[in-house]
Amino acid sequence: MTEPRSNGQLSAAAGSDKKVTVVDQTDGEVALPELSGYVKICKPRYLGIRVFKRVYVVLKKTILQVYKVGG
Repeated sequence: MTEPRSNGQLSAAAGSDKKVTVVDQTDGEVALPELSGYVKICKPRYLGIRVFKRVYVVLKKTILQVYKVGG
């Protein structure tokens, strides 16, 4: 059985192989990632027939934008 390590040893071991990049930001502003991609939405219909609709979704800060895809 191994000996438990102290918190100082755990944080030193965990931080030795990782790099953190700081993004420039103004005071009070939190850096949020922008996510985007295609999503299939299922619309169940009568008698178990399912219709899948493909949309393009963009998430910026707290705004979710959904765009129709032609075709």
